[in-house]
Amino acid sequence: MQAVRQVLVGVRYFWFARVRHRLSTFGSHQSVPGTVEHNLTGILMIGQRAAQLLSAVSMVEATRGGRCLIIGCRNEDDLFVAKGYGFGSVTGLDLISYSPHVRVGDMHDLPFPDDSFDAVVVPYTLSYSNRPALAAAEFARACRAGGVIGIAIEYLPAQLVTAVSNVHMHEAYQPYEPRIDSAAELLALFDPAVVDSVVVRYDALGRRHHTVDTLVRDPSPIIVVFTVKKDG
Repeated sequence: MQAVRQVLVGVRYFWFARVRHRLSTFGSHQSVPGTVEHNLTGILMIGQRAAQLLSAVSMVEATRGGRCLIIGCRNEDDLFVAKGYGFGSVTGLDLISYSPHVRVGDMHDLPFPDDSFDAVVVPYTLSYSNRPALAAAEFARACRAGGVIGIAIEYLPAQLVTAVSNVHMHEAYQPYEPRIDSAAELLALFDPAVVDSVVVRYDALGRRHHTVDTLVRDPSPIIVVFTVKKDG
C-alpha cells in the first residue's frame, strides 16, 4: 500500500507542480529560518509516522466521519491516509503546497474560522516553530469543543539539539528554548482550560534519536492526543 501511495503522490506532484506550475510557498517569521528550504528537499517523502498519529486520533469516536486538519503535510500522502481512517473531509496546511487540497499558510495564524475542525493533527511539524505556544493556541481555536488535537514530535535529548541541528538540519530543527522533550511539556503549551481527556500520552520509551554522526531512520516519538473543551 505504501508503494501505491508513493506512486500516486509522485504522479500528482508531477501534474500539479511541474505541468500546471502550482507549487507555491509561504514565508513565516514565526517559523525557523530554513524551514521551507529544508522541507522542499523532502517534498516527495512518505512514511508511516503520520499514520501512527492519525490512527491514534481516529480512535476517538468524536472524529469519525468528521473534518480533519493536518498541519505540515508537505504532500498529499497524509491526506490519503486520513481518508483511509474514516475522516469525512481532510484539509492540509503547509508553508509549501502544490495540491488543491493543501492550503498555503502559517500554523501560527490559521486561515480558518473558530471551531472549523473535529480533529487537528500536527505530525512532527511543531518542531519548526519559534513560538510553539502561539501555534498551540491556534490549534485549539480551530478545533471545535469535543474535538481532538493530536501532536507528535521527535525525541532528541536537550544537550544534542544544537549540535544535531547544525550538522544535519541547517538549524531548522527544534531550536526553541526551553526544549520540549516530554508529553507533559507538549500539554503545557495549551491553556489548561482547553485540555479535557488525554487519550494518548507517549514519552519516547525507546529513546531512539539522531546523533551528530547519524540520522536514525525511526526516532522515538513524543505524542499527545487529547479532547478539547471550551467555555460556553
